[in-house]
Amino acid sequence: MAVVAVVSAKGSPGVSTTALALAAAWPGERRPLVVEADAAGGDALLRFGLRESPGLVSLAAASRRAGLSAALIGEHAQRLPGGVDVVVAPAESAQCAAALDALGPAWAEAEVDGALLIVDCGRLGPRESGTEALLRSADAVLLVTGGAVEALAHTAEAAARLRSRAGCLVVAVVGPCAWPAAEVEAALGADLCRLLPHDSASAALLRGRPEPKRRWFGGPGRPLLGAAGQLAREIDRRLPERQAAEDSPLWEPSSVSGPGDLASVLGGERA
Repeated sequence: MAVVAVVSAKGSPGVSTTALALAAAWPGERRPLVVEADAAGGDALLRFGLRESPGLVSLAAASRRAGLSAALIGEHAQRLPGGVDVVVAPAESAQCAAALDALGPAWAEAEVDGALLIVDCGRLGPRESGTEALLRSADAVLLVTGGAVEALAHTAEAAARLRSRAGCLVVAVVGPCAWPAAEVEAALGADLCRLLPHDSASAALLRGRPEPKRRWFGGPGRPLLGAAGQLAREIDRRLPERQAAEDSPLWEPSSVSGPGDLASVLGGERA
């Protein structure tokens, strides 16, 4: 089993879009399964016109009887037009939070060998939330953030909270950023940082609003999906099941400098 949790520190930097992009572009033959686990409510139900059941609520109910397994999770998923399977959460926050709380204890006993779950956790919530149980079970945590200094400051606080228990802590900066990825990575203490381009056409596809006469995934002119594919490959190589086979570094840090030392800037923001 591998669990990749996707989360943000604050605001709406594109967690759901990034989670779907990762799933669509994941390398190899294994097909990831996306689980919506944002206590504020899911997005896929409304964006793609899906049914509320099967989904997170029905999965929570079934797990009480049979425990949590890869097969059971798959039974409660729906397929998006681009071929990604998603366990959809209800749009109503109280109902979603209740389902996540019910599922919380089941994750520790989950039998999901061979499965790859990409969990859309939305915004980082209270430590006692049902989403927190999913974060604790994650092999990799992907923090999604904007590139502005205030967004990076909030993300630095979230990284400090997650660093000690995340098997692999990854940061994805969406859109323009004044600092190179290597400097963001060092300032936040992440294992990896990548910059994802602003790509409105690909983002529209991943939000259920594809342009007329355009293919859902693939083809030229999809920089976000291309960057997500590279990020997916790098996360995949850092998962525990792949770690033993890795002997060489994945990339060389950039020597390009940003506008002042980011660690110092963030330290000033938090002071």
